[in-house]
Amino acid sequence: MSILNCFRLRAWVLSCLVCGLWQSGATAAPIYPTVTQLYVATGTYASVTSYTNQSAFNAAVPGQDSRNFTGLNGFYPSPLDVSFSGHSISASATGGLFVDGSGGLFSTNNPVPLTFTFTGTLPTAVGGLFFMTDSSFNAVSSALSVTLNDGTFINLPAPSALNLIGAFAGFTSNVGITSLTVGPPVTVPASVPEPSSFALISVIGLLGLVYRKRMKK
Repeated sequence: MSILNCFRLRAWVLSCLVCGLWQSGATAAPIYPTVTQLYVATGTYASVTSYTNQSAFNAAVPGQDSRNFTGLNGFYPSPLDVSFSGHSISASATGGLFVDGSGGLFSTNNPVPLTFTFTGTLPTAVGGLFFMTDSSFNAVSSALSVTLNDGTFINLPAPSALNLIGAFAGFTSNVGITSLTVGPPVTVPASVPEPSSFALISVIGLLGLVYRKRMKK
């Protein structure tokens, strides 16, 4: 193969790789965590419980307060006071917040996590309708997580049908909730054997190795 043809082949391979990265979403547009409705309540609950079914949450949390964000519009610096019904709540995100006033879609101004912080009389039940949007508030099919301050989280899968309603996630707790964060899915680390378990596995493996060596004699 001539040097010229070799260069042509390399250029073709490189262009295919670039095209493949583009098609695979490696250059995908940024996405933003978005909330359409927020629910809070203060009650007595036995433990921390997660909900992805809004009807089950409603049954467990009578007398909850809720708000949408139709009264806001445009860019807001972070943090922003979004208190309602006696609950002291502030929203924050690096780079500020942005709201689509026509639909009440509360989001971040950058593709970063969105956090609601509670002060004063802390709620013991929190929920909302969440999804991801692009820079124009169009819903995108992307998974996300909703996480409490104690690390309890719900990973919501990417929706099969895009809409501006959002998927429900909620929690009840036996202690006051101080924050709720919406962001990318939480990755659960693979379990690592305890030192004693690892030592036992090693011994078993060594015995097996000795047994195999003995069988070969």
